[in-house]
Amino acid sequence: MTRVPRRTPTTCGDNYSMSENSGTPDAPSATAEPSGTEPSGTERSTADPSQAEQRRRRAEVWHTILICLLMVALYYLVPIEPDVSGVHRVIRAVITTVGVVLVATMVLLQIRRQITVDPSDVRLARLAITLVGGVIAFALADLVISFSDPGQFVNMTTKTDALYFAIGTLTTVGYGDVHANGQLARAAVCVQMLFSVGVLATGASLLVKRWIERAGRQPAAR
Repeated sequence: MTRVPRRTPTTCGDNYSMSENSGTPDAPSATAEPSGTEPSGTERSTADPSQAEQRRRRAEVWHTILICLLMVALYYLVPIEPDVSGVHRVIRAVITTVGVVLVATMVLLQIRRQITVDPSDVRLARLAITLVGGVIAFALADLVISFSDPGQFVNMTTKTDALYFAIGTLTTVGYGDVHANGQLARAAVCVQMLFSVGVLATGASLLVKRWIERAGRQPAAR
């Protein structure tokens, strides 16, 4: 007759049972008790990306302001001597012309990029720096003309006068206290006015527009 193994009943208070073939108790059942849920790292760091973006943009603004101030400082530090003649005048005129053409090309490329690129990928700092560089380049060109021939401009004797005139031409204000008098100066100012109104003013309006769009997207990102 076949012997049927006897099963030992488990009690309610015990969390283990006897094995059918041996008298050793089974391992206690690991019953996981619910614990309090902690906020995940994703939930804790929800605001981190927006705060990092704000810090990056503030750093970009201060970096742009610093570079623009350095450019103005270099403008005042560049030595431009009056009353030069002969070869020095020709060399200075060639260097000034090449510098203005290079800066104008950079401004055109930056404005073209701002028009064609995705608004979320724009680099406003580069546009702002090139616009300031364009104003400074034209101020230097006017000053070189004035120093080479003092009769070309009226009341332009310092670098501040030249910068004042360049900004006045860009903003189309023109108070008349500093103005072109000679033919060469008037021809240069005509080119400057066309470039300022057609290119620099467009770049300035794009800079303001992109800045407003970026500021408008900031609350939505939060």
